[in-house]
Amino acid sequence: LLDEEDADIAVGYDWHGGYGHPDHIRVHEVLHRAVALAARPPRVLEPTTGTMRFDGRIAPILELGTGFDHELTGRENIFLNGMLLGRTRREIRERLDAIVDYSELGDFIESPIRAYSSGMLGRLGFAIASAWTPDLLILDEVFAAGDASFTRKCEKTLQDFRDAGVTILLVSHSAQLVLDTCTRALWLDHGHLLADGKPGEV
Repeated sequence: LLDEEDADIAVGYDWHGGYGHPDHIRVHEVLHRAVALAARPPRVLEPTTGTMRFDGRIAPILELGTGFDHELTGRENIFLNGMLLGRTRREIRERLDAIVDYSELGDFIESPIRAYSSGMLGRLGFAIASAWTPDLLILDEVFAAGDASFTRKCEKTLQDFRDAGVTILLVSHSAQLVLDTCTRALWLDHGHLLADGKPGEV
């Protein structure tokens, strides 16, 4: 659905819940992380039709807690999740303070994330994924559990990414979020594409 002409757009998916979600875009994440963890690749999902090719860096945030170890602290999970995104320990150390500051978790960064609320997990996940400018940012309902002020902060970051030419793939139940964030919208119903066009028209 994305080609070379889509390099600087934001695409929104609006889907009918209860079928195949978020498997449709989990293919993007699993294949990317299989490359990052080539020594111990996870089970890879293959597309039912067509082919997938990756160029550049991908930053996926699909489900709260994805890529985290709930027995580790927030700080330790920054290193774990950062390495899953293909970053080196040195790169992560260089951005560590900025990630902690962005997440606004304060002293909780030293606590095991099993004690985190869904909103805290969302803060940490977004802070890590947005610490570096990716070529493709994949987001799945990441603002659903956040508070209003942090959501506005994330939206500003998304706008900065768009201005920098990052392609954004956003899955959301919120039609307003798709309207505010995206330049192209895809409407999926039970795995079938019903519409593809400008957000205001779809």
